Amino acid sequence: MKGTLVLAVIGIAALIMIMPVSGAQPPGNEPFFIVSGNGGNSSFLSVPLNSSGANVFTNWAITFLENGSYSISYNGSTVMTGYADAGQVVNQSFPAPVGKQFSVSITFRGTSYTFHDIAQDSVSFASTQSVTVVTSYPGENQFLAVSSGQQGVLLYPNWKITIMADFPENFSIMENGGLVKSGTVQGTLAIPLILNSSTVSIQISVGGKVYSFDHEIITSIPIQKYYGPPPPSLEYTLSEYEYGIARAFVASTFAIMISLFTARKYLLEREKREAIRI
Repeated sequence: MKGTLVLAVIGIAALIMIMPVSGAQPPGNEPFFIVSGNGGNSSFLSVPLNSSGANVFTNWAITFLENGSYSISYNGSTVMTGYADAGQVVNQSFPAPVGKQFSVSITFRGTSYTFHDIAQDSVSFASTQSVTVVTSYPGENQFLAVSSGQQGVLLYPNWKITIMADFPENFSIMENGGLVKSGTVQGTLAIPLILNSSTVSIQISVGGKVYSFDHEIITSIPIQKYYGPPPPSLEYTLSEYEYGIARAFVASTFAIMISLFTARKYLLEREKREAIRI
């Protein structure tokens, strides 16, 4: 279901150069979320539900997460009505003067949501955002990082995902195609994530941008086990060891022979002394 939603969002919205959040979901389980775009500059701003005074673009992509009837009004006049299926994207542009506040009302399944926001068309109003990922191994002071777009990177199972956005932005975190976390971020938000699989693909959507970490490798062993200090060098080679044993054997043999000659000489001297004494 979530995978179908992601494809529907990207495929339909791309037709008018507005890319809504892939698989995102607003906080509070609201039935839809909105990403605004200015088309030509390919810039995007999230539109918080029931917002007022927010800087937004005038091309809206409304992604419905539930089935139901809807109507859209602009400055008090109805401009669109219809029925939306879960996963459907409805696109609507508003002819609002740049820098001026305009009002939009969206009624869905009998509940009204209002927006009194400021129209923008400059890329300078796009939200500055970033996503960083640092991983660690449980109980070890070891860390591995990865950048968006890198694939097949060796990482640890404990992830710390840090999301930064200047304006309020919807975000979602998908793990192997399943939604694990969603909400809204403004400022800096740190999210812990513990992975149990040997390989993983993570997609993090913030506003209109997707940060991908595909086919990453999760190690169950600290990397220090692989790259620890080398063992001490051998004191002797096998041939040197065998040669040492041979030398020790020869030395022992000579020692025994010398001791035998010394003992024989002592016995002969003793016999002579005893013969003289008689």
